[in-house]
Amino acid sequence: MIVAALALTSGAVALHTQSQLAEKVVRLHVLANSDSEEDQALKLKVRDAVLEQATETLRGADSQAGAGGNGPCRHHGQRL
Repeated sequence: MIVAALALTSGAVALHTQSQLAEKVVRLHVLANSDSEEDQALKLKVRDAVLEQATETLRGADSQAGAGGNGPCRHHGQRL
């Protein structure tokens, strides 16, 4: 019974932490068309280019509003 209570408490703390973090970070998933070397290399190039552009775009922003958007999937104030 104590183990179950600890597990539930740990889960609640983790969920709260994840919610706080989700408001502060951008998650990016770049998927390759296949597991081939060429597709994997292209995936990494796309990831690197997106991260480079995002770094430039978001430099100096200390909030979502300061980044020029007010929600997910925004770039230069336009919905993607």
